[in-house]
Amino acid sequence: MQKTIKLCFFMILFSLFCSLFSSCKLIQRIQERKIANLENMISDLEEEYTPIKFKMEKKNDSETTLRVLFLDLNGKTIKNEKVTLEGTEVHFDFQVIKLAAGKKNKKNKSLTTDQFMFYPYKIYTEKIEPQNGIDLCNIYNENDFPAIFNGFEEFLTEENKKFENAYKEKISQTFVYILNDEMEMLTNQYGSAVHDMQGISEFKKGYVYSVICHPHTGGIEIRRQ
Repeated sequence: MQKTIKLCFFMILFSLFCSLFSSCKLIQRIQERKIANLENMISDLEEEYTPIKFKMEKKNDSETTLRVLFLDLNGKTIKNEKVTLEGTEVHFDFQVIKLAAGKKNKKNKSLTTDQFMFYPYKIYTEKIEPQNGIDLCNIYNENDFPAIFNGFEEFLTEENKKFENAYKEKISQTFVYILNDEMEMLTNQYGSAVHDMQGISEFKKGYVYSVICHPHTGGIEIRRQ
């Protein structure tokens, strides 16, 4: 009888210990999510990066065929897609999320300007309305994480590396809002259509173009290689 009581007592203690441990881990995770602001992660990135490269493979009076490469933050190709659209004037549309100012960048300088996240969203033409354009998000979607942000942890400062998991969760959260067209959930969110680049009047067959994003200024540009 006494052995049974002792066994029950230790089982209760063990259960309480496990519950306490789980609660502590949960509290720690919640605290990390509160501290791990996305703007600090973005402020660790380089001055510019390239999520998309494309090449015009075919163009006639009625349609255009593009080869579109999606790249992660290290410049590694994650997807290679061939798309054909009705029309001849190609437009890329991005969803750009405006964040607060980051604390510091990799050079340990304080950043007082807003930080920005870029999500390639649609491709459309003069004959295709933006809302009916080719959906790009699902192309680089990997289990509700945007593969164009693969490798973000390699850019984190030592101070921010401990929040890597929390950053990944927050990146996924913003991406899922975009996937589900829940734009109202993203405060200060706005779209940026990239099709009127100075110096490039039209995209020419055979050339490779890079879409360059500037996370510390919010700018997007297209450069011909």
